[in-house]
Amino acid sequence: MEAITCSNCKSDLRTEDVFCSECGYPERGTDIEKNNFERRIILKKRVVKDAEKKVDSVRIMLYILAGLNIVIGTYYVFLSGDEFLFIDGIAALITGIVFIGCAIWVNNQPLTGVMAAFIFWIVLQILAAIVDPASIFSGILLKIVIIGVFIKGINSAKDAVKYSEQLASMKVK
Repeated sequence: MEAITCSNCKSDLRTEDVFCSECGYPERGTDIEKNNFERRIILKKRVVKDAEKKVDSVRIMLYILAGLNIVIGTYYVFLSGDEFLFIDGIAALITGIVFIGCAIWVNNQPLTGVMAAFIFWIVLQILAAIVDPASIFSGILLKIVIIGVFIKGINSAKDAVKYSEQLASMKVK
């Protein structure tokens, strides 16, 4: 028998191989097995695409949080004339810059970036509660929504990594 190469990843197959040892494609399998392989690829690509959309929602939220902090910080620093608000303004500007950095980080490393942003946001909430304990309950619904977006983003980033790795092991681009 002559050598056969895998239709999916172009690896050489041994004559007794039904499935490619590199990517798992059923080169000598039934049409049903080949269709199932293709369906698994399509499903995994959909999961990755959906996960990336959910991570995008976290990125957008980070840019919104950054924008709000920068606008408020700019007002406090340059327009309020109150020296106590000046310090709050500087803190808000720094917070806005950190959120922009996290949003950029999410572009490069979604899971790490989302987790870093979430931890930073949690620290801010804890600090605000220490300074003013009543702040725990102010804006509680918005805080719940933000926590939900972060948790969904973390789970989605994990899914994107997991299924992207599986597609890579199947030699799918």
